[in-house]
Amino acid sequence: MNLQNVIEFFTKAVPYPNLKGSNFHGEWKNSLLLVLLGNFILLGPFAFIPAAMYSIQTENWALLGLNTVVISTMFFVAFSKRLINSEIKVQVSIGIFFILGIAVLVLLGPVSSGLLWMFLFVILAGLFYGYKGILITEILSCISLGVLAIPIYFESKHTPNLNLFGFYGWLVNIVLFTTISLFISYLLNEIIINIETSLKKEQKITDLLYDNQKKLAKEKLRAEEADMLKSKFLANMSHEIRTPLNSILGFTSLMAEPGLDEVTLKNFNNIIKTSGEQLLGIINDIIDISKIESNQLTLHIQSVDIYRNLMEIIQIAENKIKTHNKKLSVNLEVNKKLMHLFLETDELRFKQIISNLVDNSIKYSKEGTITIGYHFIDYKNSPSLEFYIKDTGRGIPPDALNSIFDRFAQANNIDFHEGTGLGLSIVKGLLDLLGGSIRVESEINKGSTFYIALPYIGKVIPEMYDKQEEKPENLHDYSGKTFIIAEDDLASYYFLKEVLKPTNVKLIHAVNGKKLLELLETQIPDLILLDINMPVMNGFEALQEIRKRYNNVKIIAQTAYAMAEEKQMCFKLGCNEYISKPIKKGQLFETIDLLLKS
Repeated sequence: MNLQNVIEFFTKAVPYPNLKGSNFHGEWKNSLLLVLLGNFILLGPFAFIPAAMYSIQTENWALLGLNTVVISTMFFVAFSKRLINSEIKVQVSIGIFFILGIAVLVLLGPVSSGLLWMFLFVILAGLFYGYKGILITEILSCISLGVLAIPIYFESKHTPNLNLFGFYGWLVNIVLFTTISLFISYLLNEIIINIETSLKKEQKITDLLYDNQKKLAKEKLRAEEADMLKSKFLANMSHEIRTPLNSILGFTSLMAEPGLDEVTLKNFNNIIKTSGEQLLGIINDIIDISKIESNQLTLHIQSVDIYRNLMEIIQIAENKIKTHNKKLSVNLEVNKKLMHLFLETDELRFKQIISNLVDNSIKYSKEGTITIGYHFIDYKNSPSLEFYIKDTGRGIPPDALNSIFDRFAQANNIDFHEGTGLGLSIVKGLLDLLGGSIRVESEINKGSTFYIALPYIGKVIPEMYDKQEEKPENLHDYSGKTFIIAEDDLASYYFLKEVLKPTNVKLIHAVNGKKLLELLETQIPDLILLDINMPVMNGFEALQEIRKRYNNVKIIAQTAYAMAEEKQMCFKLGCNEYISKPIKKGQLFETIDLLLKS
């Protein structure tokens, strides 16, 4: 039977189901008290009966009375559940040993076990009260034993049994008792302290391990959820990338077949263009979420014409609606007084935020109306513009409203999962960078409304922004001009060649930066279209050499990286303008015209 079984047994025998109210430190002291009281109850009668018989036989009624008082007191203390608290029980139990020891010494003298009871008195005090208990009980014992030396010295007739020790023998007993009791109690107390210290350390380690286990369990759950989301994302991404690539590669091969009429070719071209834009959007989403998460997204704050940008977004949205053959209309609701607002923000990111939300509305709405608008609100005690995008689509389930802004998340009430699941996460990340916020209200089968708040730091322009009409492409005439296209990718060169063919410009092809420098030694062109990523000598190296020798030549840098840092590097090294791939015809002509006129 181990200690725990003994404690459980005594817990049942002694009416002490709970000793946690004790004032003592250490749970083991409660267990020690329980064992002590239990032993009194179980072993007390076995010690009391022979002692009582001996007292009656020797007619030592004082000893009989003492044993009766002691055993009665211990039974009362043990079974008294409410009248006496745990601390008093300990004090009474320890005091009984002291009283018993002194009384037995006086009544029986050298043949008694009085000094043994005195030893237990000191040792138990040390176990329950530490060094303080040892010191107090040793002083009390020495004083009591010293007082008893007086009747021994004078051989008092009232202490005949005690006188048998003899005065010097009694002094030797006092010294031996003090030395041995101090040694044993001190040793036991050190053992108990070390055990308790070890238990506390073990408990701390156990608690720490338990906390770490809980943390690891949480992290494991998060990792599993993240892994699941990433797996779904990769599977979805593979589908999303392959889908437009399938159209691009498929219809590109079909266009090479003979006998196709102009209408069919134009239809194939539109499909390829739409698929290419879709693929570009996926790549941009991946780049943007990576930049947002790594805090590498650079903002370019400028004065943004809100109304003009929203109208551009609506025009693009209407084209997408036509492409998808949906019965949707897009309306812009704006108070005339707010049509001239200019907002200090990042124009590219502002358009990206609104476009993503409008695209979502188109994606998850079959018919009805998409409404865009904005008005002033008071957000965080400062004036802000609140934009809203309202649709009549499928709506979002209530349990998904809190997760739709997480990465890779899509509402699971839809029967198709088009897109990367990054759109709303990017919107949330961009708004955090711009100091804005987003919220959503939705009802199943009735539609959703997204609200965006952006701090208003801007000015009101009195006149409406006048949108210039784009010139028809056939008005670009570069007769007599010479352009050098420095491009190692033949497909990209042929694309530029076809785009610029109607302008009557003379084109010269350089396959790398070194070949470009060789051409410049024989002819200075009116314009250089310079690719950055080329073999032998890249665009950066070529730019540096050109500016050393030909400072006045006009250069448009073109690159597929489209990073803000690269754009800044191009301007720093001396390019006049910058275009990111894929190149749009309108942007290309606009940039060329700007340089040729300057």
